Amino acid sequence: MRTLIKILICALLPLLFFSCKKKEDKATGICYCDYASGDKKQFDLRNLNRTQQVDSCNVFNKNAGPFGGVCELE
Repeated sequence: MRTLIKILICALLPLLFFSCKKKEDKATGICYCDYASGDKKQFDLRNLNRTQQVDSCNVFNKNAGPFGGVCELE
């Protein structure tokens, strides 16, 4: 019985690890900007609350407009 439990734990540990890693890969709070010149920039806004993130990314988007740029918050 103990052997079966050890096998189950060993089999389920990688699933737990990858499921947690998958959540970390999707970075919310990053403002991605693409410009007409092909340049790409990203701004890490994760230290702000969601409202501040949205407001800040909107400012980046407004500033990028004259350069043919668009910014979106993930």
